[in-house]
This record gives sequence, structure tokens and C-alpha cells, in this order.
Amino acid sequence: PRAPVAVPERLAGINYYPAETPWSAFWPAFDLDLIRSDFDLIRDLEANAVRIFLPRATFLDDETASTALSDLAALLDEAESRGLAVIPTLFDMRGDYGVATWQMMRPI
Repeated sequence: PRAPVAVPERLAGINYYPAETPWSAFWPAFDLDLIRSDFDLIRDLEANAVRIFLPRATFLDDETASTALSDLAALLDEAESRGLAVIPTLFDMRGDYGVATWQMMRPI
């Protein structure tokens, strides 16, 4: 198991995904070299945290979950090596959260 990483007393960070692969394209086109470069830039800008989005469909689908979790572990390792805290955000990519759509929010 991964040891907990201390959260900085004061967070200075950004929402993160690569510019070339935003939102739903991030995890399917995961590029560790690009992430390393981006994390170096983020650290050089004196930020100490990144918020990442974990799309529900990608991380729960039987065909993509294993790869996505492996990629997430690699991203966490790269962030930790640069002193960046990571704030994972579960995200379902839905545009409407009204009561009428609650029944659609069941597990995949």
C-alpha cells in the first residue's frame, strides 16, 4: 500500500490535464513523458498541488480500469517525486445533476 502523502499547509495548485488531451481524452491517451514535463513546469511555477479528474466510466469499465489504475499510480509517483500533492476528483462527465437524472447515476 502507498503511504499517505502529507498535504501542504497551504495549497497552491491547478486543475490538471494535458493541453493536448483534455477531459475525457486524458486517460485513454495517457503520456507519462508529457506529464513529467508538465509537472516540472508546475513545480517550477512554485505550485504544490494538482487536481486531477477521474472519469467514472474510465475507472469503472472492465476494459479500461486496470490500465487507468496503473496510469494513475504512475502519475501519483511522478507528482510525489516533485513534491506535488494530488487532489483526485471523481467525475462522471454529466452536464445535468438535477433530480430527474439521479436514476442514470447508477454503477456501470
